[in-house]
Amino acid sequence: MLKALCILLPSSLLSVSALAMVAPVKGDTTCTIVTALLERNAVEKPCQFEGVSGVSMVYYVKEITFTLPKGKTVEIINNATFRFEDKEILDLEEEEILLDNQPAKVIHINSRTLRPISPQQLNKQHEAKDPDYLEVLHCLKPIKKDSAFCIPYELMMSIS
Repeated sequence: MLKALCILLPSSLLSVSALAMVAPVKGDTTCTIVTALLERNAVEKPCQFEGVSGVSMVYYVKEITFTLPKGKTVEIINNATFRFEDKEILDLEEEEILLDNQPAKVIHINSRTLRPISPQQLNKQHEAKDPDYLEVLHCLKPIKKDSAFCIPYELMMSIS
């Protein structure tokens, strides 16, 4: 029995690691701090980021700290677990989105106009032959607040 376990355990660990990957992420970008979404007030600042991002067949994890000028930090967490239904339909079981440890939701806005981009508009861009996301910001908006913390959508896609 022990011999069989010694043979099966390493191969099972290899198959699990082939399905899951969590990697460190680090770099420089531009962070946009929206102080009032309704009034469209925002300021762009250079920032650095560091954290982890990963995905498997059953989970998605993104935990990143952004450091703004003068050392101020902003932490984003977006973790989710999935399961597959019949006919390979993905079902979101649980999702946690936090901005500085406060509940938040993901929104997308146009960087030029600071107007919301609907999921349908974003899907339309995804379907384009050469999608252009230069004006799309990926934002975390605290629940019950009119503010948001945003980074370029292309960056969020590249670290997924």
